[in-house]
Amino acid sequence: MKRDELIELLNRLLEAERSGVRAVSGMLKPLQEGELKEGLKKAKGDEARYVAGLHHFLKQLGVTPSGKMGDFADKLLAIDGIAEQLRFLNRGQGWVARKIEALLPTLTDQAMRDFFTEMLDTHRKNIAWAEKMIEQLTATVA
Repeated sequence: MKRDELIELLNRLLEAERSGVRAVSGMLKPLQEGELKEGLKKAKGDEARYVAGLHHFLKQLGVTPSGKMGDFADKLLAIDGIAEQLRFLNRGQGWVARKIEALLPTLTDQAMRDFFTEMLDTHRKNIAWAEKMIEQLTATVA
């Protein structure tokens, strides 16, 4: 991958992760304590950690990281119902995972490879966790 393409992708991921932090923050507000809230708190922390890491790698590449935020949060927070929000969240997590899967084979920097390998693994785990929550939420409604 060319340097300019890498920078563009890292900035897109940064904007998406930043929007993910905002989306999950909004999802947390109305929730009572419990497994759902705890899992979302963890997901928010993951998103924030990856914002910081992406910021770091962009600076390492000698560029100013994007200050923008994707529109994902606005779209997610406009959705009624926590199960539907989780489904939409998973679509966003899946998009990030696919971008990382395509990126990994192109990376030669070991620190970057390690970071993105962990980020991919975390997104996959968060997707699986959200699927479990969706199942529980829809089972109680049915």
